[in-house]
Parts: sequence; C-alpha cells; structure tokens
Amino acid sequence: METKNYIIYGISFLAGFFLGIFFVFHFLNENYKYFYSNITLEQSVGEIIFPLVAITYDSRGIIEYGRLKITKGSGEAYISINPFVEPDTQYAFENAIKAACKLSKIDCSKYDFILNIESNATLVGGPSAGLSFALAIYYLLNNKTFPTYVAATGTIDSNGNIGPVGNIFEKALTSAQAGKKIFLVPKGQSIVYKYERVEKKYEPFPGFVFIQIEYKPVPVNLSEFFWENYKMKVMEVSNLKEAINVIENYTS
Repeated sequence: METKNYIIYGISFLAGFFLGIFFVFHFLNENYKYFYSNITLEQSVGEIIFPLVAITYDSRGIIEYGRLKITKGSGEAYISINPFVEPDTQYAFENAIKAACKLSKIDCSKYDFILNIESNATLVGGPSAGLSFALAIYYLLNNKTFPTYVAATGTIDSNGNIGPVGNIFEKALTSAQAGKKIFLVPKGQSIVYKYERVEKKYEPFPGFVFIQIEYKPVPVNLSEFFWENYKMKVMEVSNLKEAINVIENYTS
C-alpha cells in the first residue's frame, strides 16, 4: 500500500513539473511575440529590401535579399540570418550602421536597426556584405528609394572606408545575370586574374615525350568585360560617400 502511494506521489510530481514548464514557456513565448510586434510594427520608422551578393560552398555567386527595418529605440542592432554561417556579419552590420549614420549626420542612438536575411547560400554576409548594409541603411535613414539596379561587395569600417574582399568575378557575374546596371567593388579590385592551363611538350629522345603543365595568370579587366558582355558598369569605390556619389550620378 505504501509503495502504491509513492508511485502516485511520483506521478503527480512529474505531471506538475511538466505542466509548470509548459506554462513558463507559453508565458515567455507570448511575451516575446508582444515585444517583437511592438518593435517592428507600432514603432516602425521605415523598411527597405535590398540585394546582397553571396557565395555558395562551391564558389558560385547568388543574389539574396535583406530586409532592413529602422525603429525608434536605443541604438541597438539586431540581426537574423537563416542559416547563420558568418559570425562576422554582426560586426559588419554594426560598422555599416556607424558609417551610414556619420555620413547622414544623424544621431542613431535613438533608433534600433533590425536586419533579416533568408539565405539559400551556404556562405552569406560576413565582412563582404558591409558595403551593401551601409547603402541600405543610408537610403532608409535619408528616406530615399533604394536603387534596385545596384549591387555591391566590400568590407566597411565605422568611418565608411571600404576594404577588399574575395570572389569578385563570381559576384560580378551573378549581379550581371540578375540585370544589375552597377556593381560596386573596393578600390583596386576591378582587375582580377584567371589561370589558363598551358601545356609544354618536350622530346629529349625519339619516342620519349614529356608534358609539362603550367597555369599562367591572365589579368581580366572586369569593367571592360562586363560592359562589353552585359552592359553593366563595374565601379571602384574607396568609401561610402564615394559609393553614394557613383550611384546618384549614374546614367545608363
């Protein structure tokens, strides 16, 4: 009889324990939904969708799109990427905010910045997305329409200086194929190198042939290549202000 009571007590305890966990998670989830809806809807200052050039695991370019919201807040930066694969993306986003706010001469400590990216690429964002982030933030802060004909790649620091990145050709190609008219790259990166296979045959003795294979670097001028083949301008920029000037002075 005593053993049966212990079993009943044990079952009751476990039932109460799991019921308590259910109510706690339900409460937290409902409060999270309420908090999030307040930020993104009731206090929304603006929203913009902008292109991002990403690289897949097998080094192919792909165009993704980010959704940026600026809300009244306290200077926080929130970022959501699915799948999240580049931990440096948060740092790049924060630098982009500082650079765009400085150029716009706006006190951004009164706003929160919320970025969401749904990515099909294995590799997205990271430092190379900094310039794209900064452009989107600048256009939204200044209540301007984002130029959909522009794609960009480049790191950015808090002062708006743009730094070098990799996979320039692949990113330019996917931008051109997506119909972009301007592709912004860091200073000095409009020239890339491809490697051509070169075979040299040697016959030291009759009947004995040796083949030596070399890969020779050949420069490719991206500005010329993409204008001739896609009518897309590849433009070098060294800072955010220069990037904005290139876009606003664009003529087809």
